[in-house]
Amino acid sequence: MSVSRSSGGVGKKVRLGQVQAVVATEHLSARVVHRMLKYKVDYHPLSVEEYEKHYREQQIKYLELKAAKLGFLLSPACAVSKNAVLGGKC
Repeated sequence: MSVSRSSGGVGKKVRLGQVQAVVATEHLSARVVHRMLKYKVDYHPLSVEEYEKHYREQQIKYLELKAAKLGFLLSPACAVSKNAVLGGKC
């Protein structure tokens, strides 16, 4: 079994490769099964649309917190459209 590490300085991510990926996947599966058994709930996988919506909300929340930490305030831009790209008003 080979474990590779990136040759980097302090603060760089160390990549452990396939071994770490397998362990992480098994850990996730174990947590899902444990929750199902403990709380007696069914497994409901997220659809792609639900996942993307949740991911987008997480990213917006992260960016708002990061901007606030740096002293900025984010405000939503108008929807990207052909008119907006060409310099038209929103």
